[in-house]
Amino acid sequence: MKVWRDLVKGKWWTNADLTSEAEGEAITQGYFGWYDITIEHGGKTKTFEIKHAVSGSKPVLKLE
Repeated sequence: MKVWRDLVKGKWWTNADLTSEAEGEAITQGYFGWYDITIEHGGKTKTFEIKHAVSGSKPVLKLE
């Protein structure tokens, strides 16, 4: 169980703290699976749940 936990919560876990570019785009790499992505700007915060899959599509997340 320890080996599994070390892989899933350690080696295979993706954590990123990004700042967008002038166009509002932020890019990182991650393993396939489900992600919670939180956007913060101008005092507003919104969390999105997305699935990163083989399709290669890029999610477009908007804070409105």
